[in-house]
Amino acid sequence: MKRALKLGCIIAGAIVVANCDTNDAIGPIGGCSYAKYPGSAIIVSVEQDTNQMSACENAATIKFTFYPTDSSASSRYRYPHWSDTNQVFLVGDGKSPPLNWAISQGLVVGSEHSCERREIISGTCLPVYFKFLEIDYSAWGDSCEAR
Repeated sequence: MKRALKLGCIIAGAIVVANCDTNDAIGPIGGCSYAKYPGSAIIVSVEQDTNQMSACENAATIKFTFYPTDSSASSRYRYPHWSDTNQVFLVGDGKSPPLNWAISQGLVVGSEHSCERREIISGTCLPVYFKFLEIDYSAWGDSCEAR
């Protein structure tokens, strides 16, 4: 039981750190450093999030595929088994975003967005996450209809 609790705390902390940002090519994020691989993400599905644990009644599950600008970048990934396909777009501390907010940000099926794959170099944060560079994350909570 203690092991499961510790794992849950580690995962929750990693999700929080994943939503921090830096503008350096390799720089600190919550005490961790990440390598960045620029590219684009294409939204492949947008569906209502039926998970009862979602913070928002109007939450959406948004999946995307990441395409690095440099087609050979994947050969340099530190975590090559961490897929670029069927990734889930999350906000805040790992929540599904409100559908109306996602639409206002242009996150619709087939849309393409500037994105970076970020892989940890040092620290104990989330090993890999994806940052959508042109999305305004500041107001998603204002669109959330609480459960």
